[in-house]
This record gives sequence, C-alpha cells and structure tokens, in this order.
Amino acid sequence: MSDRNNDQELEKTTDATADEVTSETETNDAIESVPADSMQFSVTFDDVDDEGTVDDGIYSALASAETGETDETSEAEADAIASANASAEVTERNAARVNETLRLAKTDHKDALAEHAEPQGKASEPTMTLASRIDRVLVGGGSDDILLKTYPTFALNKVTVAGPKGKVNILDGANFFCYSGHAYALLISDDPDSGITADAKRRALMGVMSGLTTPASGTVMNKSANIVELEPVELRGHRLGIVPQLHAVQPKLDAEQNVLYAMNASNRNFLKPKPVIARELLAKVGFSEATSGVAVGTLPLVQQRLVAIARAISTEAEVLILDEDENELILPKAEQIPNDFYRKGDTIKAIVKAVEMNNNQPRIILSRTANQFLERLFEQEVPEIFDGLITIKKIVRIPGERAKVAVESYDERIDPVGACVGMKGSRIYSIVKELRNENIDVVNYTANPTLMIQRSLNPAKVSSITIDEEKMTASVYLKPDQVSLAIGKGGLNIRLSKMLTGYDIDVYREVEEEDVALTEFADEIDGWVIDALKAAGCDTAKSVLELPVEEIAARADLELEQAQKVVEILKAEFE
Repeated sequence: MSDRNNDQELEKTTDATADEVTSETETNDAIESVPADSMQFSVTFDDVDDEGTVDDGIYSALASAETGETDETSEAEADAIASANASAEVTERNAARVNETLRLAKTDHKDALAEHAEPQGKASEPTMTLASRIDRVLVGGGSDDILLKTYPTFALNKVTVAGPKGKVNILDGANFFCYSGHAYALLISDDPDSGITADAKRRALMGVMSGLTTPASGTVMNKSANIVELEPVELRGHRLGIVPQLHAVQPKLDAEQNVLYAMNASNRNFLKPKPVIARELLAKVGFSEATSGVAVGTLPLVQQRLVAIARAISTEAEVLILDEDENELILPKAEQIPNDFYRKGDTIKAIVKAVEMNNNQPRIILSRTANQFLERLFEQEVPEIFDGLITIKKIVRIPGERAKVAVESYDERIDPVGACVGMKGSRIYSIVKELRNENIDVVNYTANPTLMIQRSLNPAKVSSITIDEEKMTASVYLKPDQVSLAIGKGGLNIRLSKMLTGYDIDVYREVEEEDVALTEFADEIDGWVIDALKAAGCDTAKSVLELPVEEIAARADLELEQAQKVVEILKAEFE
C-alpha cells in the first residue's frame, strides 16, 4: 500500500515538474523580457492615445507600506528562520531526486533512454542498469535533467490580472524568468484589439511584481517562494528593492534621511552604522554631496531618482525593480554596424554602452559595435556559455566585417568551438545574421603564445614562428600560397590576430630553391649513371644531394670517385 501511495506522489511530482517546464516555454505577446545588457527595443513613431489620469494607487500603496507595522524579529531569529527555510528547500529538493531515482529503478515501460541502452543480459544487476541510465541523462541530457534545474531568482508564471468590471484581462498568462547576475528590460506595448494601453499593463505589472496586488491566477515567485504569501517586512527586508515612478522618496527628508528611512523600515541589522552605509550608497549612485541636508522634494528629478535607487539597494535586496518611463534611448551612427538599415517598427538588439546626463535628463547610449554586444549574442545562442561551461576569453572585431572570438571550455568533454558554431553552423548563423553577415572566427584559447598566434591566423597554415617576448613581436613564416590567407582581405585577418594575441605580427614568405631534374644534366653526367640514380629513387638534384656520397655509390652501384664527381656537378648548379 505504501509503495502505491509513493508511486502516486511521484506521478504528481513529475506532472508538476512538467507543468513548470511547459510554463517556461510560454510567452506573452504584449510583454517581452530581454536582458538589458543586450537590450531589445522597438522604434515606433505612432501616436498613442492618452488614457487620462494615471491611477497611482499602486504607488500610494508602495509609499504607505513603508510606514506599516513590522515584525520585531531579531537578527538571530531571522538568520535561524532563513537557515531553516534553506535546509527545508535542500531537503525537499534532494528527496525529489531520490524519489525520481527510485522511479527510474522501478520503471518497467520503455522510455526514450531505453532506446540508447546497450544490450544487457537478463542477469544484469539493477543497480548497474540504474547507474548507466543516470549517467546517460547527466551526460547526454534528457527529460530528467529538469531535476537539476535551479530556480529563477524572479519569475512570473501564467499571471493573469483581470480588467475593470470583469472585462478583458489586463495581463493574460504573462510569463518571464529572471536569473541572478543579469539585468532585464520589460518592453510593453499597446494592444489595439483589446483597447488595453501599455500604461495599464505597466501599472498592473508593478502591482503583482511588488506583491501589493494578488493576480487572478498564476504566481509571482522569488526563487521558490510566492511573494504574495510573504509578509511585507520580508519583501522590504531583503527580497525586493522597488523604484516606482511616483512616491519613490520622502520629499520632506534629505537624501541621507531617505536612505535611513528605508533601512529602518526593513527591520534588518547591518554590520556598519546605518549613516555610514547611507552615505556610501549615495556616493555609489552618483548623488551630489552639495545637496546634502536639502529636502529631496526640492531637488531636480534626476537627483530624486538617484536617492530612490540608493533607497532600493540599501537593504541588499535580491531583486531590484525599476519603473522607468520616458527615458531617451540613442543609437548613434558611430555605434551602428555600417550595413544597418532600419524601418519603422523594426525591433533592434543592442547593449547599453553608457548613460549620460543632458540638461538633467538621462540619455541612454546604445551600441551594436561594442565587443560586449557580440558576447551577449553568444550567451543567448550558446547554452554552454550562459551556463558557464564555456567562457569567452577575448573578443576582437571590426564591426560589419570580421570578428575573432577566443573560447575555452572548463569541461574536457565539450568542444568549445563546435558548441559555439553548432550543428552545420546553426548557432552561429543567427549571430552572423544579426551582425549583417559579419564573418566570425571562433578559436580555442591557449596560454601558449606560439600556438595562439597560429590559431589566430586561421585559415592560413603557418610553417614556423619566432617570438620575442620582451618586445612582444612575432615573426611568422609561411609558404607563398598561404601569405594572402594570413593577411586577409584588406589586411583584416592579420589586424584582428594582432588584437587577439597582443603581439605585433610580421609575416614573411618562405623562399624555396627550385629543384632540377637529373635529366637536365645529361650533357655533364653519363646517361647510364642518371638511369642508375633514377632507379635508386633519385629523380632530382636535391634528392641526390640529400644523401651521403657512400650511400649514393651503393644505391647506384658506382665507384666512390664517380659518386663524388656527380655530387660536385650537382652542387655547382645551386652555387
């Protein structure tokens, strides 16, 4: 009976896991999540109808939440609770893996893995069979590798927010997933069919993402916790840092007092004195010290936003949510690929290169020519790079023309070049297309400078290399037909090789002396001697000179004096 219940629990667990994976593949047409450091934005010039007065209820709730009652929990108690929760998560995760392992051992039906199993006798040990199957899953991937998948740091899973009076849903099954160490941008557009404006969607998103609005269906997850079920003090304490458009600061307090206000509301204990931390954070975000002691509400909007950001990060939040609007995105001509051509409504991929201040307004400078842009494209297309199994050591490029990428694998079983290129170039094709047919050379990185120079000059085949470590110069010798390949069209290949290796590379053509057939010496050497040498495998003058005189005499059945005379005649030809 217990085995039957256990099997039922396993089936439920498996179904739940499958639903989670399925939800990850679903997307929302109106809301798109993209990494901000490989930012995707839409260039539009259409006029959008104004909805009217913006309902700031969400922002009022965010402001009032700071003054709400907080749990008087000591640091030791908080750490104990956090430790217990972490232990429970680990225990639950390990139990699920053990149960899945038992299920694999008990499974009698044929699955996908069985097709790749090696023939085994009836007497095979069950433990050996199980171990073999698990190895194939871990190495080759499969449906069961979802057991090893980490939780997203922040995620919306099929979130639905109903519209006013039960009309069209403002959010309908919205999904996106964010992982630690990355920045993401949510691009929201109007929906002409339903009449839902982008601003309405934005306000609904801020509500559910901040935990102040409960969605009609779906969950908002911070790791394995649904933020709707968390206490406000826990959200403010370390999970979420929020910078809304309205009520982002306390206008009557100065900058330092604003940050202290947020730190006190978090109910956290800090290693340093709070005023010290507040001043350090304000300096880190670029807040002007000249305005210290001045009420924030009297400062320019830009300074207020800096204070709001310092407040949001003061509690060491795991997730930082910024509600930004009306920021100017600029893609200068110098940051565009020469072959770039855009039309109205086109979606453009770029990275945020810099943020400049112009008349107290931020100007976000985008770039498609930076090396980091190519790096982010590789992260999107190559899962091994995103997961950290392959690292990009260096990128050099001449935008729109050619690029070289040095990669290294931390797993000897993974070919980094093959993984980046993909089957029949499937992975790198989309990158090349995005870069307007920019040629990309992917090479294996090595700390050996000689080998690295040789690989960087690909497709040319290097004969020999002489390196001067002190002067950082390299002399490369190639055969005449390889020189043009090493230099490349317009000198692009050798220029990129210099940039990739850090060496000043000089290319030299190998001078080869022409060989002469023995028949050309018929007027100086007897015909029977030439025939004897040819019979011995020596057809040219150099092939004879490469042998000692004694061996020449032995092979051609000549006297030693005759062999010596032949060598003298042949040497005279090359002197």
